[in-house]
Amino acid sequence: MSTMVQRIIPSTWHDVVCLSMGPSEHMQTFWIVLAAGLMLTWLVMVVRGPRGLNSAGALVVLGYGPVVRSLALVLALLPPLIMIYAIWVFPWRRETAMNLAGLCFAGVSLVAGLPLIEATRVQVVVTDESVTRYSPWLGEATLRWSDVESVDYSSLNAWFILSGAGTSIRVSRFLGGLDVFAKTIHRKVPPERCSASASALLSTLCSS
Repeated sequence: MSTMVQRIIPSTWHDVVCLSMGPSEHMQTFWIVLAAGLMLTWLVMVVRGPRGLNSAGALVVLGYGPVVRSLALVLALLPPLIMIYAIWVFPWRRETAMNLAGLCFAGVSLVAGLPLIEATRVQVVVTDESVTRYSPWLGEATLRWSDVESVDYSSLNAWFILSGAGTSIRVSRFLGGLDVFAKTIHRKVPPERCSASASALLSTLCSS
């Protein structure tokens, strides 16, 4: 009996050590489900599209086009796909290493999804009276054309900057419908309030 116990105990401890070193199927499943959940979230966001706005009286609603949204979707889906492949296929020897990799992949996946959130949620409504920006980062802001004090353009960030009445609205160069936006600025904002860089690009957009 004692001999049998002596044989069982070392074997049992060996198994425990092996289990503690190798990754468990539960954690592998957790990271794969998390990656799949992120992918589903990004896909649902694209299917739902931009939020519904009360655009009555709007001259144009500026938003990112299908090319930008498609590129943002590919960028958002790529890290979770790599994460699923790496967690499932790579021969992890330690669960700690697998968990660290899963955490890093999850962080990268979240960061990679930010451009998709931008591309599907940012909208700018232009009317004869004002311009209103809807952003998931900065919220809603409205600036009346009569209150616009300056219009500038940042070539580094590729956006127009409308400022006045304590409000600043940035309008990306990559939004669709900028020709109507530019023509409205020419009609509503005195030319001396526009910087040289902004005036040059606005004139180009008006003639496009």
